[in-house]
Amino acid sequence: GGEHLPWNFDNETADIYRSWVNLHYKLVPYLYSEGTKVAIEQNGTLMRPCDDIEALLSHSYFLGPNIYVVPVLQDPTPGQTQRLWLPKSSTNQWINYFNTSIAHKSHTFINEDTSSLYRIPIYIEQNSLIPMYDIEKNYSLNALKFVLWGKIISDKQQTTLFTRDGQQWLLEFNRFQRQLTVHFIQQYDSNEKHEWIWKFCQYVNQQEICTHTWLSLHDNASVKLEFLV
Repeated sequence: GGEHLPWNFDNETADIYRSWVNLHYKLVPYLYSEGTKVAIEQNGTLMRPCDDIEALLSHSYFLGPNIYVVPVLQDPTPGQTQRLWLPKSSTNQWINYFNTSIAHKSHTFINEDTSSLYRIPIYIEQNSLIPMYDIEKNYSLNALKFVLWGKIISDKQQTTLFTRDGQQWLLEFNRFQRQLTVHFIQQYDSNEKHEWIWKFCQYVNQQEICTHTWLSLHDNASVKLEFLV
């Protein structure tokens, strides 16, 4: 039931829907990579419920190892907030996805603004290295951003990238060398072949600080990070 013809929706509804579609596409490299790891390792699922007793009945869940989501189950009203639980994290900090100037301590209750359908409580573990698409660069989905979330508190960070044409890569960040390096691991069978480009970004204090040059994705490609916060 309900209306399904997109041209019958008002502009605000279309804008809200578009914002969530864009968010989904930005996160596809992370979702694809973590989902592939789960399938290869046959270890659970991409989505895992938060089992903390404090999160009981909130339907909160982990989306891969670095993202925590708390669904909003009621229509928003002006000034509406929701009391929610932030579980433990390896860095003891969670970054608000929609406002990177806000960092919350883990294992605590907070009150979150839930007054708009344009956002729900989504948190990224601080210092996570998240592969994302840059949909502003182009819509062919071959431009990757490797995003470090929050202020730098870890000396080294690694994550695995699986591309949709069957390539496996290791992304390696080194704080002391101020460098991000990509290492080719292996090629799985695939009928697709894409030319990938990438750049490094740090999301912190409501800023998106990125390298200026797009690099080709090839083994041992690296970029110096002179602007770390």
